[in-house]
Amino acid sequence: LIVLNVERGSLGARLGLQPGDVILEVNRAKMKTLEDWNRVMGEKNKSLGILMSRDGQTLFISVEM
Repeated sequence: LIVLNVERGSLGARLGLQPGDVILEVNRAKMKTLEDWNRVMGEKNKSLGILMSRDGQTLFISVEM
């Protein structure tokens, strides 16, 4: 799932996402479509583990909600 835009004040902005980032997994669920992202974001998660790729490097972000 490729990040195209990050709106100021959005969850993506709070997570530090940048245009061009590739979200690979959220809480161990593969992210292939926007529907995958919306499904996971709609769950009542208290924490998020995001595996992503940026500029050829794999990064892991852990966030308490």
